[in-house]
Amino acid sequence: MEECMERIPSDIQSICGASLEEIITIAHQVLRTYVSMPDRRESHRTGCYLTIAHIPTEEVLATVRIGIIPPHQDDNPEYGTKARKYWSLSIEKARRLLGHLLDNGHISSAQSADPENEKYPGAICGTDIVISISGFTPDGDESISLIIGRRIGQVTESRVADVIAISHNAEYEDLAIAWSESGLATVVA
Repeated sequence: MEECMERIPSDIQSICGASLEEIITIAHQVLRTYVSMPDRRESHRTGCYLTIAHIPTEEVLATVRIGIIPPHQDDNPEYGTKARKYWSLSIEKARRLLGHLLDNGHISSAQSADPENEKYPGAICGTDIVISISGFTPDGDESISLIIGRRIGQVTESRVADVIAISHNAEYEDLAIAWSESGLATVVA
């Protein structure tokens, strides 16, 4: 984690309303809620990578592993392990969304998804940052990103509705209910 911290601007809290430590803590809480959902697809997955990117500077601020990612090999030899794949895809989603946000006004990586070319949903635009998750189903990644964004005050209910309308996300509502019932759902900012 210290390696990631060195790359983080000292004013990340002023950028997005929460410190990196707070964002990581929230991500772990959301992840615990998500992996405990009884009817979740691909229930063997228990970890992901979180990427935070700053919209005005188009800079990736941090990429952090959340949860446990087994050291299994990926089917695509380009990636090697699943962890490397999730790390790579988390960053790719954030960067792709930044490019499409500026060029096309996109608010979700679902708008430029191309699964046949390993370009998946999972990143969303907040007020000042892009939040990207990779490690679960596309709907799961996007749902976790949205809940983190809501929790730190970067994503409004209106933005959630817009993203869900774009992606037709089938998992967000279940995660939002589970998150609300967890008692951890108050907004930081």
